[in-house]
Amino acid sequence: MNMLINSIPTIAALLAVSAALARLVLTGNRRLGQRIDGVEDSLNKRIDSVETNLGKRIDENSSDIRALDAKLSSEIQATNAKLSNELIAINHRFDVVNQRFDSVNRHFDVVNQHLDSVNQRIDKAFNLTIQ
Repeated sequence: MNMLINSIPTIAALLAVSAALARLVLTGNRRLGQRIDGVEDSLNKRIDSVETNLGKRIDENSSDIRALDAKLSSEIQATNAKLSNELIAINHRFDVVNQRFDSVNRHFDVVNQHLDSVNQRIDKAFNLTIQ
């Protein structure tokens, strides 16, 4: 859209040069020159109007885009904070589960020691009965 706005003055200048050349070529016909002047004025007014309207629309869209960007930015920050808190909570739960596993493993170690002791007694008793 900026390219269109930037090209409007160039188009206007080309039209003005074209009108001036046409006037030079057709100097014998004064009435035609006046009509060309009228067309040139009309085109200049239309170009100015289009340029003004496009400028207004660009300004409106720019402010809408800035507002949307600010809204999305704050929503993204809120979502990031929420996800961060949820990840912290999940990490804490994993820590609790790991602590429970460690506790269970310690209990298994104690049970294994008792079983080893019982097996040693059984082996001794079995060896005594064999002799």
